[in-house]
Amino acid sequence: MKEENTQISDAILEEMGLSKYKQCHPMALSGGQKQRVAIASAVAANAKIFLFDEPTSGLDYIHMEKVGTLLRTLADKGRSVLVSTHDTELISKCCDYTLCIDNGRAAWFERN
Repeated sequence: MKEENTQISDAILEEMGLSKYKQCHPMALSGGQKQRVAIASAVAANAKIFLFDEPTSGLDYIHMEKVGTLLRTLADKGRSVLVSTHDTELISKCCDYTLCIDNGRAAWFERN
């Protein structure tokens, strides 16, 4: 964030299920919590393009849904969101287009 805004940062932390870890050092967090902190940081930076590589790896279903909702919200706000994942539940939750790569070749491209 260019300027500190605790209201926005608190809202992002709440949306990512990280509010209770606000005062924790990042190294004290679990892998999934660190992953959500990284996503929250990109959101806080107000980036226009987001590229996620397996953003739900290590997350339970509830947090996968929260990440999917967040990715969908970013796209709905006009952000470009690209996701590389094996998580078919995430794909069905938030992706408009799917490109399947099989043995280095685009096997199909469809609008969900």
